[in-house]
Amino acid sequence: MGEFVGKRVVPDHVGVWDQKKTYEPLMIVLDSETGDSYISRKAVPTGISLSDESYWSLCAHYSAQMRKLEQDVDVDVQQMHSDVTAVKNAMSQEFQETHTAISKELDDTHKAISQELSETEQRVNENLEQTSSELTGKVEQAKSDLNTGRQELKDAKDTLNKRMDSIAGGKTSDAEILDARVDNQGTTHASLGEAMRSAEKTRGQWDDWLTTIVSQLLDEATGRETKELTFDSTIRTFINLNGTVGTLANESDSHWHTSEMIPVVAGHVYIITASSGWKKYYYAFYDSNENVLAGEIAPDNKSDKIENRIVIAPVGAVSMRITWIQVSNFMGKVEEVTRFLFPTNELNEKPESRMVAVETGLEKAKADLIAAATGEQNTLLSAAVVEGEALEFTYTANRCINEKAGEVHPLASENTAFRVSDPIPVNPGELYAFTVSGGWNKYLYAFYDADDKVVGGYQEKTDGVAGYRDRISPVPATAATVRIAWVENNHFTGVIKKVTRISYPSAELVGTAAEQATERDGKIAGLESYLADRVVDGNYEYTVGEKLKVTENNGIVLNPTTGAKVKEPSGNTNYRVSEPISVEPYTPYCISAAGKAGYGLYAFYDENGNRIGGENNTGNTDRKIENKVVTSPARAASIRIACINGMQSCGIQPMTRGYFIGMKPKWFGRTWVCLGDSLTESNSRTTKHYFDYIAEKTGIKTVNLGVSGTGYMRRKDINRAFYQRVSDIPEDADVITIFGSGNDLSSDQTLGTVTDTGTDTICGCINATIDAIYERIPLARLGIVTPTPWVGSMPSKTTCGMAKYSEAIVEICKRRSIPCLDLYHESNLRPDDENFRKLAFSKDGGNGVHPDEKGHEIIAASFQSLLERLIL
Repeated sequence: MGEFVGKRVVPDHVGVWDQKKTYEPLMIVLDSETGDSYISRKAVPTGISLSDESYWSLCAHYSAQMRKLEQDVDVDVQQMHSDVTAVKNAMSQEFQETHTAISKELDDTHKAISQELSETEQRVNENLEQTSSELTGKVEQAKSDLNTGRQELKDAKDTLNKRMDSIAGGKTSDAEILDARVDNQGTTHASLGEAMRSAEKTRGQWDDWLTTIVSQLLDEATGRETKELTFDSTIRTFINLNGTVGTLANESDSHWHTSEMIPVVAGHVYIITASSGWKKYYYAFYDSNENVLAGEIAPDNKSDKIENRIVIAPVGAVSMRITWIQVSNFMGKVEEVTRFLFPTNELNEKPESRMVAVETGLEKAKADLIAAATGEQNTLLSAAVVEGEALEFTYTANRCINEKAGEVHPLASENTAFRVSDPIPVNPGELYAFTVSGGWNKYLYAFYDADDKVVGGYQEKTDGVAGYRDRISPVPATAATVRIAWVENNHFTGVIKKVTRISYPSAELVGTAAEQATERDGKIAGLESYLADRVVDGNYEYTVGEKLKVTENNGIVLNPTTGAKVKEPSGNTNYRVSEPISVEPYTPYCISAAGKAGYGLYAFYDENGNRIGGENNTGNTDRKIENKVVTSPARAASIRIACINGMQSCGIQPMTRGYFIGMKPKWFGRTWVCLGDSLTESNSRTTKHYFDYIAEKTGIKTVNLGVSGTGYMRRKDINRAFYQRVSDIPEDADVITIFGSGNDLSSDQTLGTVTDTGTDTICGCINATIDAIYERIPLARLGIVTPTPWVGSMPSKTTCGMAKYSEAIVEICKRRSIPCLDLYHESNLRPDDENFRKLAFSKDGGNGVHPDEKGHEIIAASFQSLLERLIL
């Protein structure tokens, strides 16, 4: 029975109730089926049911216990948030003060160099503007000449057509035929057929000339600016060889798409991504009569794709189509090149007149860099860490670079350790870092122009071998290549890197800045450790993922301080260390490792390969860990794991946080079917939809039935309207939503009245969709969502088509007792606001129709409220 505490008797909790057991008075048992608790009124023999109130009394409900648990959890979470916020605020204040102090010391250092670079840039920009203006004039003149030629060609064609019509009508005299043989340049051809062929040849010459000019621009340009074109498309379609659009018969071919006609300009450059197959067009250009002028045809026996194909719209082209076979990571795309970019040296008619100014600016920058490297200038550049891409090259042994003309000569006494690279291409104005060595006034590296004449470099003046690592130098304005020289040994080899970044390690700062940097680094490390300890929450379930691939090196151990790989002293090949394995910061991993006494078990590294955390074996014998949960540090980019053959292999598995222990979301395991248009379909307008946000939060399974360009009525001509796709809905769906579609307003269709049946009006198609769902799934939990507002169709325009369309949807839902989410009036989207459109419709080409990730996140909250009304 219960226990006496003071003058009170405390009931005794004895676990789950068992009908086969006897119980004393004042014992509490748990009903495992209901979660309720009962207390015995008196001694209970075996076989007595909990429903027998003469023996048992209900003392606690399951829901009350769960409520208490939820309250306790809320209090703990709020306290944790308060603690973390307080720490972050304090740290932010101290970081700001440190940042201000360091910025003050660095500011003076950069001002001088910034001033010089700014003046050089201004001179270059002025010359570039003048050159661009000259080029624009030439291009405009070329366009004018082209238009003149096209008009002349058209005049000639019209004249010839009239003559041919006259001949065909049987009213042509010999004099008229003779006249038709004379072209618009006054040339008399031997026959009328020759005159016609000459006209076609003239058009072909214009095409060839245009292609030549644009191809030359493409070859000379170092870059280009583009704009992506937007267009509608149809599904299950392709482009026939005669340019018409064909339709595939099978529903399974709905991933085939063909664009509507896309306006183009003859002579403009376009970049096309498309796919097709079985001898159909990838893309085709059309004239004003929709005749095919040019295009590219796919293989005749399979499907294939083209990506970023550069094409030129031919003479006479006014539109184009493309076809693509859509998958999750491939969609058709057309970009128009709006501007070619050229290096300024190649645009000026007299580059030699500019070269002196550019050369002077670069030499000044070069002098500043050399002064910094030798400590003659107050700058941190001498303490810089250089990052860059090492270039590949070939070399010749027993060579040096002559100090006078930069010629490559063999040594007087053969020595293969002295080496000189073959010419390496470089670009004027870029920075390169040289690892070189040599002496005796020879060049350690030398720049050459296109005629192989030395135009710069560095000579070592000492009578002996001196070496340099990552010596920075800019490329002179006239340089085309560079050679490097070095003396090869076990610890030194020649390297040339194209500099991408110069950074400054805080350890090499001096004075107050160094002290502040050290203090800052300590605080950062403390905060990182504090946050890492809270990544894994014991109140949640965690799912262990697939093992990551591990490549091991034999006979290697981990240095416990640096995390570097070192050879095992005794040569025992059973000790092994993995190659670096990529990891994500602040992520829990399940790690299995084993290490030699005094060496590392595993080590985390930042993106520069510096050890930033890990665990060592500090004991006197080999030790292993198995399936240990470890959180990666904040700046972690990779990990190495040690292991011992026969004791423990290297293993690492990422972990994903699941649900609060004992409290899975109520929608977990349920299925939500989303029927809709391009705002639901997976396409390039967003990488995350409204249903993705809700699925992440609740665990609900989603089925995406969105098809671009469709609606309740639109695309019924190809059997893709909403009411025609109800058969795609799984019968075991727990909830169904229909979202859209303003596409119905893009066709000349009648809205109708809310009581319409059949499929002759939009309202009739809405009712037909609902009827088809109820016929297929009689107990369907259905919710309907109006379209979101579009630019030009805002709720403030109460008489616009979208407003009337949305009102009809709401009224039909009321009449049929269907929950309705009116996003037209309550979406929180403002596509008419240009600033808002840039933030929430960033991938829609300025159309203000398709929201991006931010826009879908905004409407996701409203969708969740609708689902709350549909699912228990």
